[in-house]
Amino acid sequence: MTILDHARQLTEGGLRVLPIPPRAKAPAIAGWQTLRLTGDQLAGAFIDESANIGTLLGEPSGWVIDIDLDSDDARRLADDFLPPTPATFGRAGAPRSHRLYRLTSPAPTRKFLAPDGSMILELRSTGCQTVAPGSVHPTGERIVWMAPDGSTVNEWPGDPAPIDPEHLRVNLEALATACGWQAKPAKGSGAPSAPLAAPMAPAGSTTVYGARVLEAECSDVASTAEGGRNHRLNTAAFKIGQLIPHEIERSDAERALMAAARQCGLGDAEAFATIRSGLDGGAKYPREKAERIVDTYGVDLSYLDAKTSTPTDARCFDDEDPGHMPAELFNVPGFIGDVMAYTLASAPYPNRPLAFAGALALLATLAGRKVRDALDNRPNFYTLALANSGTGKDAPRKTNSMILDAVNMSRSLADGIASGEGLEDALYSTPNLLIQLDEIDTLLTSVAKSKDGRYESLSKALLQLYSNADRRFNLRLKAGRQDRLSIDQPCLNLLGTATPANFYSALTVKQLTGGLVARFTIVEAGRRGAGQKPTIREIPERVLEVARFWAELKPGAGNMAETHPSPRMIEITPEGDSLSEEIKKDAEAEYERAEIAGDQIALAVWARVYQQARKLALVYAISENHKDPSIGAEAIRWAGAFAKHQARRTLFMAASHAAESPFDELVRRVIRRLREAPGRSMGHSDLLRATKLDAKAFGSVIDTLAQRGDVIPEKVPTGGREGIVYRLARVKEGGAA
Repeated sequence: MTILDHARQLTEGGLRVLPIPPRAKAPAIAGWQTLRLTGDQLAGAFIDESANIGTLLGEPSGWVIDIDLDSDDARRLADDFLPPTPATFGRAGAPRSHRLYRLTSPAPTRKFLAPDGSMILELRSTGCQTVAPGSVHPTGERIVWMAPDGSTVNEWPGDPAPIDPEHLRVNLEALATACGWQAKPAKGSGAPSAPLAAPMAPAGSTTVYGARVLEAECSDVASTAEGGRNHRLNTAAFKIGQLIPHEIERSDAERALMAAARQCGLGDAEAFATIRSGLDGGAKYPREKAERIVDTYGVDLSYLDAKTSTPTDARCFDDEDPGHMPAELFNVPGFIGDVMAYTLASAPYPNRPLAFAGALALLATLAGRKVRDALDNRPNFYTLALANSGTGKDAPRKTNSMILDAVNMSRSLADGIASGEGLEDALYSTPNLLIQLDEIDTLLTSVAKSKDGRYESLSKALLQLYSNADRRFNLRLKAGRQDRLSIDQPCLNLLGTATPANFYSALTVKQLTGGLVARFTIVEAGRRGAGQKPTIREIPERVLEVARFWAELKPGAGNMAETHPSPRMIEITPEGDSLSEEIKKDAEAEYERAEIAGDQIALAVWARVYQQARKLALVYAISENHKDPSIGAEAIRWAGAFAKHQARRTLFMAASHAAESPFDELVRRVIRRLREAPGRSMGHSDLLRATKLDAKAFGSVIDTLAQRGDVIPEKVPTGGREGIVYRLARVKEGGAA
C-alpha cells in the first residue's frame, strides 16, 4: 500500500489526516491544527511516497482520541485495564502502543507522569496529532496496525471502539496507578482527589434509585475491615452490575466503587480488576424491579436481597488439589486394557497413565470416521501425557506404531506438525491421522505467544478440525485453483507428551480461555516406577484381531466408503442416557457458577466437560465390545468421573500457574510455595529464598496478597526479636488461595 492508500483508508474511517516529513513525528505545516483535508485533496497532499502521515485527534476527527502507551509497563498491562478496540497500532520496538477510541462526548488531552517525571501514558485529544500506520518511525521501524496477538494487520482494522469519557478516565487512572502514577491530593487534603463513595448524586443515565443503591453498597465497601475487603467489593460490584444500564450508568458505578475501594485501603490495580469482573458478571444477570424492600430512606433494595446469587471471587476453582487421576480410572475393559497390558509388559519403566494415553489414542485412530453416538460425537482426541524425563514416554508411541504397521495403517501415523497448512494437506491425503509429538508444550507455547503467522494458522486449524469431525471441513483456497478442496469428516488424533513443569509453567490465560487446552485429555504419569528388563514381545493375537477389525471396517456404500463414510451409530442404553443427563446438569451448574463469577478459564473448561464425557464413553463402549457395542451405565459413570476430575485438576493447576500478567505470575509463585509448605506457612526468610524474588518485588507481592486476604502475616518470637510468618488463608469454595 502507498502512503496515499493509507491516507484514504483513514479518511474513509472518519479521521482527518495531514502529511508529515519522512521519519518525523511533528508536522512541518504552520497552523496544521486547522487543516481539514477532504478526500479529493489527498492526492496533492501525499505526493511524496516517503512521507509520514498524521491523524488529527479529538474534535476534527469526530472525537477519535489516541491512548499513547509510552512506558513498557503501560504496554504490558494495557489489556488488563483498557477495553479492546480494533484500531490498535504500533511498531516492533513498541508493539500495540497506540489505541484509538471514539469518545461519546468531548474530553481534553491528559498526561500521566511517573514520580521521576517520565511519561507513563497520554490521552491525546483536540490540538494533538499522532503519526499513523503507513509511516516510518524515526528509529526506522514501520508503524503498522496490529492484532491482539501483536501480528501485523495490513488493512484498516475497523472503527475505533466507542467509549464514555468517564469510563475511560477510570480505566486510565487504574492503569497509570499500576504503573507508578500517583494521583495529586485535592487542595487542603492529603487524600487522593477521587470522588467519595457516598453520598453521590446521580450522573448520566443513573437514576435516583440507582444512586441510592450505589450509596448503600459503596458505604458498606468503604467500611469493610481488612480480610474481607476484596470479597465485599466483588459482591457489591456484582449486585450493582445487575442494574446496568437501566438504573445505573457503568461509569458512575466504576467511579463510586473505586472511591469506596480506596477508602477501605485496597490498591487501585487490584480493586479495578475486581470491579470490572464483578460488574461484568452482574450484567449477565440483569434484575428488573420486583417486590420492593424499603429501607430507612424509603428506597427499594430488593436488588440486594439474600436471594441474589453473587460470586465469591473472580476465579471459580477449588482450593484443594484433586491430585492426579485416580488409578481405577485407567481401568478400561477390552482393547484399551489389552494394549495397556502389552505396553506395560514391554516398557523399560512401566507406567499406567502413559500406557492408557497411548491406548486411547490408538483406538480412537483405528475407529476414526467409523463410529459415532446419538449426539454425533466422534472418537477424535487431543491426548496429552505429562511425564518427567526418563519415565518411559516413548513406550506407548512405539506400541502404536507397531500395531498400526501390523494392520497396514502406518500411513495414518505422523510425528510432527509444521503449520496449519501442512496439517490440512496431510489430512487431505489421509483423513484419519494420528500425530505423536514429544515436547508438545513447545508447540503450545509457540501457538500462544509467537507472532509468526504459521502458528496462528495452526491454532485455528487445530480448533476447527476438532469441531469438524462430524462434518465437511473446507481447506484453504489454493493458488491456481478455482474450487475449494474439502475433507468429509476428518479425524485428527494427537498423542502429545511433555514434562509437567514445562507444560504448566508455559500455561497462559490466553491458552486456557482460547479453548485449545480445554479440548485436551490430560493424564499425568506421576513418579517413575521401578524399572524392568525390556524384552521383545509379539503383539498378542487378540489385540491384532480387534485392530484388524477396525482397519478393515468400511462404514459406507461402495468404493466411496473411505471418502464419504457413514459412521456406525453406537446407541446408549436408557440407564446410560439417564446418567448422562446428570453429568450434563453437573457441568452446566459449574458453567453457570463460572459465568456468574466472570471466570473465563472455568467457562472454557466446563464448557467441554459434557462433550468430553460422551466421547470417552463412546470409546469405552467400543473397547469393551468391538462387534456389538452400546454405551451403558458403566461407560457413562467412568467417563463422567474422568472428565470431571480432569476439569478440576486443570482449574487447580491453572490457578497455580496461569498468570494474566508478569506481576500476577509472581503472586501465584508465592501462593504455590505456601500451598506446598508444611502447615501452608513459611517464615519470611524461607519464603523469600524459595520464591527467588528480590526484596522489593517480594514486598509488593506480599502486600497485595495480604490486602486481598489470601495471605496472613503473623508475628512470632524468634530468639531475641520478632519474626514474621506468612500463612496461606484457608479460602472457602471459589476462593483464590
